[in-house]
Amino acid sequence: MTDYIPTGLTLNNPGATWTTASGGKTNLVSAIPILAPGDSIIRTISFTIDANFQGTTLRNWAEISSATNALNQPDIDSDPDATNFNQTGETNDLNDDNVISQDGKTGGDEDDHDPAEITVSQIFDLALKKTLSSAGPFIPGSTVNFEIKIYNQGTITATNVNVTDYIPTGLTLNNPGTTWTTTSGGKTNLVTAIPTLAPGDSIVRTISFTIDANFQGTTLRNWAEISSATNALNQADIDSDPDATNFNQTGETNDLNDDNVISQNGKTGGDEDDHDPAEITVLQIFDLALKKTLSSAEPFTPGSIVNFEIRIFNQGTITATNVNVTDYIPTGLTLNNPGVTWTAVSGGKTNLVTGVPTLAPGDSIIRTISFTIDANFQGTTLRNWAEISAATNVLNQPDIDSDPDASNFNQTGETNDLNDDNVVSQNGKTGGDEDDHDPAEITVSQSFIGFNVWKDKNGDGVQSIGELPLQGVIVSLYDCNTNALLRRDTTDQFGNYGFEALPGNKTYFVSFDARPLNMPNCNWTFKEKGTDKQFDSNANLNGITDCIHLDWGERDSTVDAGFVELAAYGDYVWHDRDVDGQQESGEEGVGGVTVMLFDAVSNQVERTSLTDQYGYYFFDHLLPKQYYAKFSKPANFESTVSNQGSELSDNDVDGSNGVGTNETTYLSPGETDRTWDYGIYKCSCISGDVWYDLNNDGIYQDLENGINGVSVFLVDAMTNQVVASTVTRPKPNTASDDGYYTFCNCVRPGMYYIKFDKPGNLAASQAFRGVDSKKYSHVTHANGINTTNKITVLSGVEIKDINAGYQNQFIVGNFVWLDSNQNGIQDTGEKPVEGVKVMAVNPAGTMVSESITGSDGIYHLDGICEGDYYIKFKPLAMYSFTRPNMTNEDLDSDVSGANGEGTTAIMRLTGLTNIQTVDAGLVVGVLPIEWLDFSGRFNGTFMELNWLTAAEKDNSHFIVERRNYSEVDFVEIGNVNSASTLNNLGSKYSFDDFDTESNGIYYYRIKQVDRSGKYSYSKVIAINKSTTNDVLVELYPNPANNILHLDIQTTKETNLHFEITDIAGNNVLDQELIEMVKSGRHLIDINTSNFTNGNYIISIKSQQSISHHKFVISK
Repeated sequence: MTDYIPTGLTLNNPGATWTTASGGKTNLVSAIPILAPGDSIIRTISFTIDANFQGTTLRNWAEISSATNALNQPDIDSDPDATNFNQTGETNDLNDDNVISQDGKTGGDEDDHDPAEITVSQIFDLALKKTLSSAGPFIPGSTVNFEIKIYNQGTITATNVNVTDYIPTGLTLNNPGTTWTTTSGGKTNLVTAIPTLAPGDSIVRTISFTIDANFQGTTLRNWAEISSATNALNQADIDSDPDATNFNQTGETNDLNDDNVISQNGKTGGDEDDHDPAEITVLQIFDLALKKTLSSAEPFTPGSIVNFEIRIFNQGTITATNVNVTDYIPTGLTLNNPGVTWTAVSGGKTNLVTGVPTLAPGDSIIRTISFTIDANFQGTTLRNWAEISAATNVLNQPDIDSDPDASNFNQTGETNDLNDDNVVSQNGKTGGDEDDHDPAEITVSQSFIGFNVWKDKNGDGVQSIGELPLQGVIVSLYDCNTNALLRRDTTDQFGNYGFEALPGNKTYFVSFDARPLNMPNCNWTFKEKGTDKQFDSNANLNGITDCIHLDWGERDSTVDAGFVELAAYGDYVWHDRDVDGQQESGEEGVGGVTVMLFDAVSNQVERTSLTDQYGYYFFDHLLPKQYYAKFSKPANFESTVSNQGSELSDNDVDGSNGVGTNETTYLSPGETDRTWDYGIYKCSCISGDVWYDLNNDGIYQDLENGINGVSVFLVDAMTNQVVASTVTRPKPNTASDDGYYTFCNCVRPGMYYIKFDKPGNLAASQAFRGVDSKKYSHVTHANGINTTNKITVLSGVEIKDINAGYQNQFIVGNFVWLDSNQNGIQDTGEKPVEGVKVMAVNPAGTMVSESITGSDGIYHLDGICEGDYYIKFKPLAMYSFTRPNMTNEDLDSDVSGANGEGTTAIMRLTGLTNIQTVDAGLVVGVLPIEWLDFSGRFNGTFMELNWLTAAEKDNSHFIVERRNYSEVDFVEIGNVNSASTLNNLGSKYSFDDFDTESNGIYYYRIKQVDRSGKYSYSKVIAINKSTTNDVLVELYPNPANNILHLDIQTTKETNLHFEITDIAGNNVLDQELIEMVKSGRHLIDINTSNFTNGNYIISIKSQQSISHHKFVISK
């Protein structure tokens, strides 16, 4: 069978008995297998009517779609198939419903095709709820929003649904014409109706109102109703009648009994469910307030007219009626025109003659009142109160936050102060100010002088944030014409003082006395600084102001005085004996030096002082400002170097503000700056003689003559700059002492050496021969040819007898060539080498003569005196030296490296023989190594040697050689292998020599040996071994704070004692440090937490030595 399913029905359980619907029809899942003649069989089919079906009938057809039999005969009166209405006997009507006796093939009904029809009952039922969607409370002026929810409770889709809202008096529609139409006749409709609303659905429309500002009621009820709707079946609503007239149906009653109920039937006596209210409660507030303000312009004096405005506010939502005001008149004021606007005064108060009849919410109104200040009034202020004393309203509500009455200060919220003047936002019933009760205060101008004394912390003469007042200062007021004392006051905790009720048209001055404060290091600050009189200081240094004229009623509250802590300035003039610009032990202070302290802005002298016997000066009780000092240089003294090293101990006189001045500094309040020192030194003198050393012994004898005309130079040993020069001449005040020179035009202390121009063909004699320093020569060539050793010149010292002996010279030469075949012999055709530096060097390693080979390879070394020397050649880096001593002296190379790279063996010059056969053969090639450095030191126990190479090639090992200052030849003392991994980067090497028992100078050189057996020498170094000072000391940190660390190295067992003194020589600490310490290093801490800031000397004494060290404490 096939069942033709109409629209509106849905097959239940498809796939069970009947197949899933397809093309609007379904078949039996299992065909009826057999049906005997005369039998019948039933198959059932089940549907569900679609929920959104909108019709009233549903017709469902079924048909036998296929069947077979044993004879294969067709049905006699119908044609089974699965197509509805395709046979003549298949008509879409109910005329032959359930008829199975006709012949469809002969014009009758097909009996295998039959319908069944049902009637569907449809219901049209709309409903409405109106609810409040805004949160209260609500007052006039509030916005109120409602939700209107429309429900389709029926089975038919509703169309064109409109709603009418009935707007009560007191509400105004917001944004009319947008969602809701403009109000007409107290109602509004949706601008756009709801086009469709399906059965079971609901939809919300919102509507917004504003409560009218002048609404005086307490509730507002707003109704809404479905006013029209349609449906496809044109059915009427089953239980209500939509319309746009409020309360015209029996089920529309003006109450809230059925608010939000949509289950009743308005047509049978129940509530109409398409008509619903929402009600709000409107909070009405009765709240009056009052402000009283001054409407006349100041200043006021006795006899002045004073006018006030009293403004009454309706801050509530209810119209106030019959409002009256009471004014409480203080002593000193008299009401003008009583009986006109205000009643005659009675009991010190007056009322409005006519109260305010009405005052709408949000409105205010002004009443004025006028007084005259009594002519004999002596005070400075008058406070006049007013209060709302009566008021009514239609709701008979009391004022929400105050109690109107005619008694001043009888309510908790009525306090006699100005804290809440003109404040109308508080609640007097809950502890706040009563806002219907308000004062106005006037100042009556009696003449006045005041105001403040303060501690001028930053010393600028201006009151600044954070600067504290001074309490207890005595302030006196004087008549400026008679100097008579008129009044006296003492500053309070705020530093304030004041003199009230002063006669006008007079002149006064004020005197401040801070002695009760017991602040001796303070004084009155700078007068009238800054641009604001309110914050400056008006007192001079004696605490007295200028004369101040006061008119009648004039109040001068700007007469202030700042009290400032004073500063101090110092400190020290000392004899800087070594001219290093630093105060050190043994350098004494200089007394009697004039020191002038200047104001750096005006350049005027503030103070003058003399340094005491210890060199100290001090200026105290100084106002905080900028200063500099000027020092008068004592006779025979000069100024030392400035601004060197620690600020606590340097020389500060640098000429910043003129000759003899230091730089400008600012002294802040309370500051004591004792860092301004002046170092001076005395001029020194150096002199000596240049003589002809006839017998070459380096010692002057009486028969040997001085040499005049020799140029002599004084050279600064630190910079190698010539600082003075002279020429030898006869010595003054002597008969015939020639060769004298002197540098006595104020040689400053320092390190120098003397350089002599070699006279003629002479050579400087050996230095320091003999035992008499006045007779031996000082030319050591230590700082260049024909120079002396360095000379330390101290302040005020005369150094004599820096002499120079000259004798007949020796000359050494001859030739430097390029040994092309490297056989060590000067062969024919081998070329000379130009530009090689050649030096004559004594065994101590000092060069005494130098030359440069010319284009012919020839050199000459002159100016050499009798003695032992070796020759050193220094060619360009591309060269090394050929093999030495390969033939006779005329043709061989003499460079053996015996005294270092490029050197010959030592030769002795004596008699009158010159040596002209000292040659050097050069070869082009790579040196086995390149020396970077060779150094050494005596560490207190043994000699430490260190050398550094930049590159090595084919290096085998090093031989360390040494000789003592008393020895002539070097001896081998050890071997050091080359680095195990040879490369082109070089290596570091070291060697320790423990075999030096006696003190003195030791010379060392390194002999480098390559793998082929060739060798070269390093430079020669000298190390002085001295064990006199058995204690080495280092201090740190310096400056120190609370702890000073001592790092002490002792070379032998000893006991140690230390003493600490300050810069003035006062003993600060004196004690035994450690008893019998062993040789080695010792770390010791000294507690300096109790030391004051300044310079100190620590002296450390052992059994054999004493050393002094300067340190600074800075916290």
